[in-house]
Formats: sequence, structure tokens, C-alpha cells
Amino acid sequence: MQNEAQVPETLAELEAAFRESHRQQLDFLSGLDEPQLSRIIDMPWIPGCRPSVAEALLQVVMHSQNHRGQCLTLLRTLTGEAPTLDFILWVKDRPAAAWASA
Repeated sequence: MQNEAQVPETLAELEAAFRESHRQQLDFLSGLDEPQLSRIIDMPWIPGCRPSVAEALLQVVMHSQNHRGQCLTLLRTLTGEAPTLDFILWVKDRPAAAWASA
């Protein structure tokens, strides 16, 4: 497995890293049950912040959505137009990745 801080030298290495990451994420998520989702995470770098695993997973999605909105606002400011960033509209016309179930 590639070190996350190391920049891949080729597109093939980048793709392999994403495939491995995707596999690891699916393994982690498929093993979660209610007690694991309720487990509290200590985050000493944010005093007083002790989310559950479920809340932390929601944070990942919501944080990403926030940045998508920031990008859309900046694109519209700079160009006067921008494509939709609505995930449902984006994904409806795209086939699942061939490796998604691998």
C-alpha cells in the first residue's frame, strides 16, 4: 500500500491507490454494526469534541458537500456559470465504476 503523503508518479499508481482505498473503506463500512456506530471517538485536537462513529461518518459527507458548494460559488463568481454540483443529478447519467464491486 502506498503512503498517503507520497505523490503517485503515474496515473496507474494513483488509480491503484484509489482502488485500494475504496476496498479498505468498503471493508470497514461493511463491518460496522450499531454498537460500533455508537462508539464515541476522542478527538483531543478539538477540545470537547467527542462524536460517535456515525456522527463522524456524517461529518465526512457534510464536509465534502460544504467544499462542493464553495467551489460552485467560486466558479459562478469567476465565470458567471457553473455546472450543477448536485450529486443525484451528476450520478444519474453515469454507470457504476467497473471496479466498484471488486
